[in-house]
Amino acid sequence: MLLHNTDELFVEAGLSSRQDFLLSLAKTLSVLNPDRFPGFAYGWLTLVGHRRFAPELLLIDNKRGWAPFNKLITSALRFACEPMKGLEVPEVAKEFYRATVKLVLIIQHDFPDYVASSSSQLAASVPPHCRQLRNVLLTCSPAELSLENTDVQESTLTYLGESGLLEILEQVLQNGPSEDAIAHLAHAISRTDVQETAFGNVPLSTNTRLIDEIVGFIGHRAVNRYHRESLQFSSSLPDYATISLLVHEVQPEARYFLLSSIVDRLGFPGPMTEYFTIVLFELFGRDASDLEEADIRQQIVRILLERVSGFWPQPPGFVRVVLDLIRDDKHMFFDQPFIKADRETAEQFLSIRP
Repeated sequence: MLLHNTDELFVEAGLSSRQDFLLSLAKTLSVLNPDRFPGFAYGWLTLVGHRRFAPELLLIDNKRGWAPFNKLITSALRFACEPMKGLEVPEVAKEFYRATVKLVLIIQHDFPDYVASSSSQLAASVPPHCRQLRNVLLTCSPAELSLENTDVQESTLTYLGESGLLEILEQVLQNGPSEDAIAHLAHAISRTDVQETAFGNVPLSTNTRLIDEIVGFIGHRAVNRYHRESLQFSSSLPDYATISLLVHEVQPEARYFLLSSIVDRLGFPGPMTEYFTIVLFELFGRDASDLEEADIRQQIVRILLERVSGFWPQPPGFVRVVLDLIRDDKHMFFDQPFIKADRETAEQFLSIRP
């Protein structure tokens, strides 16, 4: 009722006043998020997805409504997905999850540019086993592919700055990774003050958000540098060297989320997808005698298999990577020991090869 009655209030005040009202309402709804007021969750989600709120907020000039709406959708995703980690999920939680998926589908259909620009950030709030919701977010493409934003988001700079890692990352990407810098980053990744859990509510000792922000920061800076200086990808450049050293340095749990964050960025055709496609192929490697490399390959295949086994359609960049791995003999995909040892896994990948 409030959203409809405001039309009369802002007739004389003009459009800018209504936009300011919507931004203020978004702040209020962010404070009233379901984590704080779970009894208001359904009413809150109805207001967030209201036809006189969400569309008008996302259409505010200069994309001023995108960041506030990001906070709201992130709150909805976090609240919807947390109960899904349990072995037994209450029916009321399933209903809220379905309502959230429906809202995200509507936003994806009506505002593809917004979802595509925020897909990785939003997907970070969705656990890996919620495959349908992740695919809805990661499959989205902007109306015009040339509109891809390769600038580092302000929220990423703020978060890394507060974590004390922004200056370290800047130096690493400028001068190349040092042993101390990589050790510092790896230590920060494996240290978390937030009690995160995985499926089955198993506690995690990894800061998954920090991983996602680091991967996004490196990717955006690398793409911009390659474009600005007309460089070709090289495994010796600081960006890839940093990612590679981190992958080898962190513990298996953190490595899983690090590789997952890279796979999350295999979306619609564009510079970011192209960059992380090359990065993943480089990480997959070709040295069959190196046991550590074999462990990394096995984790990459595990992540790919989890995604392939989920709901389709899949992000186009992801599909391209899977097809290239199983088609191109240089990757020796079906010669990997862990593929040979599991016939069912081999058959699943063979079933998607044209």
